[in-house]
Amino acid sequence: MKFLGLYIVISIATMTGWSQSRTSDSLHKSLQLANDTSKIDLMINLSEHHLGSNPDSAIYWSSEAVRLSQKILDDLAEARSLNQLGRSYSEKVDHPSALSAHSKALEIYRSAEHFKGVFNSLVFVGDVHQNKSLLEDAEHYYSDALEYAVRHERMRYIAEGYNALGGLAYYKGDHAEALKNYINAAHHYERAGNKIESALVDNNIGNIYQVQGDLENALKYFLKSTSQLTELGEESLLIEKLYNLSSVYLSMGKKKESLHHLIRAFDISKKIKDKGKILSTLLRINEAYIELENYDRGLDFAQKSLALAKEFNNPSKLAEVYKQLATTYKGGGKYNLSIQYFKDAEKIIADLENYEVKFGLYRDMALTYKTIKNYSKALHYGKRSLQVAKKTHVSERIYKATETLYEIFRQQNDYATALSYLEMLTAYRDSIHLENKALEIGKLQAQYEAEKEKQKLALLQKDKDYKARTTLATQKVIRNAFIVGFLFAFTMAVFIYGNYKRKSKANLLLRKKNNEILLQKKELLSQKDKLSILNNEIAHQKERISFQNEILFNKNRELKNLNNEKDNLLSIVAHDLRAPLNRSKGLAELIKMDGTLNKSQLKYLKMMVSVCDEGIGLSEDLLCLHSIAQSDAEPKNEKMNVNAFFEEFLQGYYDKLQKKDQKLHFQPLDKELTLITDPKYLIRIIDNLFSNAIKFTFPGKNIFLTLTESYRSLIISIKDEGQGISEEEQKHMFKKFQKLSAVPTSGEHSTGLGLSIVENLVTKLNANIKVKSQVGVGTEIVLEVDKLTKKTSILNLNNQFKKLGNNQGLKV
Repeated sequence: MKFLGLYIVISIATMTGWSQSRTSDSLHKSLQLANDTSKIDLMINLSEHHLGSNPDSAIYWSSEAVRLSQKILDDLAEARSLNQLGRSYSEKVDHPSALSAHSKALEIYRSAEHFKGVFNSLVFVGDVHQNKSLLEDAEHYYSDALEYAVRHERMRYIAEGYNALGGLAYYKGDHAEALKNYINAAHHYERAGNKIESALVDNNIGNIYQVQGDLENALKYFLKSTSQLTELGEESLLIEKLYNLSSVYLSMGKKKESLHHLIRAFDISKKIKDKGKILSTLLRINEAYIELENYDRGLDFAQKSLALAKEFNNPSKLAEVYKQLATTYKGGGKYNLSIQYFKDAEKIIADLENYEVKFGLYRDMALTYKTIKNYSKALHYGKRSLQVAKKTHVSERIYKATETLYEIFRQQNDYATALSYLEMLTAYRDSIHLENKALEIGKLQAQYEAEKEKQKLALLQKDKDYKARTTLATQKVIRNAFIVGFLFAFTMAVFIYGNYKRKSKANLLLRKKNNEILLQKKELLSQKDKLSILNNEIAHQKERISFQNEILFNKNRELKNLNNEKDNLLSIVAHDLRAPLNRSKGLAELIKMDGTLNKSQLKYLKMMVSVCDEGIGLSEDLLCLHSIAQSDAEPKNEKMNVNAFFEEFLQGYYDKLQKKDQKLHFQPLDKELTLITDPKYLIRIIDNLFSNAIKFTFPGKNIFLTLTESYRSLIISIKDEGQGISEEEQKHMFKKFQKLSAVPTSGEHSTGLGLSIVENLVTKLNANIKVKSQVGVGTEIVLEVDKLTKKTSILNLNNQFKKLGNNQGLKV
C-alpha cells in the first residue's frame, strides 16, 4: 500500500486531457454531419457528458436541444431536452430553474399521454423537491409516479416508484419505511427481470444496515450488489458500490480489504475515463486515511483532489474538497489552516440550497471552534447547523446538531443551557430508539408480505399451468373422439358399399376397421389414466396450499406475540421506573427543606422535581394505556348529573387558565340531564382533551366548552384558538407516542400518549369522537356519549311498548 499515492499520481498524469476531450470531439464531429432530429439526441448526449464535470456546458447543450426541438415542432424531443436541462440545473444547485424545466416536460408528456415520459418527469420533480428539503411535496410526486405505474400495470416502473419512496424515507431517517419500500422494489424488479436495478436496491438495503450499525448484514448486501454488477459488466455503477464495501471493511477494522476496494474503484474510474469518479475515489481514500488517523497520507490525497477539482466548473465539488482539506488539517492539529479551508468552503455554498452539505460543514466548523475554545464562533455555527437540520426534517441530523450545542455549553460551564439541550437530546434519542424498533417490525412485515406475494404468484402460475394442461388434454380427447366417430361412419359406409359389391372383401375390411377401433379405445383409456394422475396432482397441490396457509398463520401469530411482548415490556419498564422517580422527587423535596440552599441550587432542585414529575406522568400514562388495552372488563356505569359533573371538573382548571391569561367560555345544558356511564373513564377523556386545549393555546386566547344533547347522545365540544392540526397529522394523532408539529405554548410537558388513551377509553364507552381543525386557527374536538347503556335502552323500549298496549287495551 505504500506505493498507492505514486500509482495514483502517475495514473492522473497519464489521464489528463484524454477523457473529456476525446469523447467531446467525437460527439462534435457527429453533430456536424447529423440531421435535426439526430442533432437533438447528440446535444442531449453532450449535456450528459458534461453533467458531472461542467454544469454550465451541460446547461448550454441541453438548452440548445430545447431550442432546436421547438424550431422543428417536435414536442416529445422538447420534453426530453427539458428533462435533461432540469437535471443540469440540479447539478448546479439551481432548484427553481430545474423545477421549471421538469414541470414543462411533465405537461408536454401528459398531453401526449406518453407513459415513460410522465413517470420519469414525476420522479424528477420529486427529486428537486427532495433536494430543496420539501419532503412532503417530494413524497406527493413519488407517490403519484408509483400510482401511475400501478394503474398502467408496468412492473419495472412500479419498482422504481417504490425505490424513489425508499430513498426519500432513508433521507428522512425513517429506516423502517425505507426498508419496506426497498424490499417491495426488489420484489418487483425480480418479477420484471431487471437484474441491474435489483442489484442497486440490494446496495440501498446495505446502506440501511450500515447506518443501523449492523455491519454483518450491510457487508452481505454490499457483496451481493457488487457481485451482480460485476457479472453484468456495469462498471460505472459498480464504483460507488465499491465505496460502500470499503467503508464497511474500514468500520470492521479491515484496512487492507478497505484500501483494496478503493484501488479497484480507482482502476475502473480510470478505465472508463471518468474524471468525476476519479475525484470521488480520491476523496474516499482521503476519508479512509482520516479514519485511520494517518493525516499526512490523507493530506496527500486531499491536495491531489484539489488539483483535479479545479479542472471542473462545479462549485459543489470544489466546496466538498475544501471541506475534506479542512477536516484533514483539523485531525492533524493544524487548526488555523483547517478554519481557513472551512471558510473557503462556506463562501462557495453560501448561495446554494444544498442543506445536506451546509449541515455537515457548519457542524464541523462548530466542533473545530469548540476544540480551540472559541465558544462564540462555535455557538454561531452550531446554531446554524441546527437551523439547517430542522429544514431537512431528518431526526438524526437534528440530534447531532443538538448534541454539538449541548457539548459546547457544557464545555464553557453554562450548565443551565446545557441541561435544556440535554432534555431535547433525550427526546430525540427516544424518537430514534422507537424508529429502530419500528425498523425491526417493519422488516418482518415487509418480508412477510413479500413471501406471501411470491407464494400467491407461484400458486396462481401452477393453477394456470394445470388449466392449460387440462384444456389441452380435453381438446385431445375430443379430437380423438371425433376421429373415432368419423372413422366409424366411414367404416360403415365402406362396409355397406363393399357388402353390395363384394361381400367377402367387405368382411375383411370390417375386421380391419374393428381393430382400429380397439386401438382408439385403448388410447382413450390411456388418456383417462393421465386425467387420473392430474387429479392426484391437484390433491397434492391442495395439501401444499393448506401447509403454506398454516405457515402464514404461524407467522401472523408470531408478529402478534412480538407486539404483545413489546406492550408488556413497556408496562414493566414504566412500573419499575415509577418507584425510583418518586424516591428521587422525595429526596429533592427533603433537600429543599434544608433551608441553607441558594437561589441557583433551589432552581436546579425545582428542575429536578419537574423532570421527576414528567417521568412519573409518562410511566402512569404507559401503565394506564397497557391496563386499558389488556382489560376485558365492562365500564362501571353510574348515574351522574351532567352540569354538576362539569362544574366540579372545571374547578381544578381555573388556576391554570388564569396563569396563561386564557378565557373560558362554558355553556352548560339548558336543563338537567342524568347520564348513565362510567364517570372515571369520562373524566379521564375530558381531562386529556381539555388540558391539551390549554397546553397548545397561546396566552390571552379563548377556550370554549359547550354541552348540547341530541335524541340519543350527550354532545361535548372542546374548542380552542390554538395552533391547529394539519390534515396529514390528524390521520396519526391517536397513535402511541405520536407528537404533532404543534408544541406546548408555555413549555409544558407532553408524552404523546394522551390521545391514544382517549381513543381506547372512547372505544370502551362505545362513544364517538370527531376532530375539526385548521392550522393557525384552532381545533375543535367533539365527543358524543350515548345517554343510555344498551341494557337501559332495551328496558326503556319495553316500557314504551307496555304504555302503548295499555292505551289501546292490549296485553304486551
